[in-house]
Amino acid sequence: PEVRRKVFAALVWRGQQQDVAALSALGDVLSAEKDMPTVCACVEELVALGGNAAIRALMRGLMSGARSAREDIIEGLKLITNQQITSKEGWEAWWSQKKNTFY
Repeated sequence: PEVRRKVFAALVWRGQQQDVAALSALGDVLSAEKDMPTVCACVEELVALGGNAAIRALMRGLMSGARSAREDIIEGLKLITNQQITSKEGWEAWWSQKKNTFY
C-alpha cells in the first residue's frame, strides 16, 4: 500500500503538470484499489488538485466495486464540486451534463 500511495502521489503531481494521461491512469488504478487508507489518500490528493481533471479521475475511480471506496470518492466529489449528490448514479447523471462545462 505504501508504494501505491507514492505512485498515486506521483500521478497527481503529473496531473498538476497538465499530464491528462496520468490522471486518467490514476482513475483506473483508483477504481481497482482495495486498501482503504490508500484510496483515502488518493482522494485527498485529487481534492487538493481540484478542477476538471481531478473530477474526471474521481469519476473513473467511482467504478470501484468496493462500496467504502465509492463512498470516499463521492465525498471527494462533493468537496470539489460543492454538489450534494449521494449516489454513483446521481454523479454519473450530473457528470454527463457538466463534463464539458465544469472547470
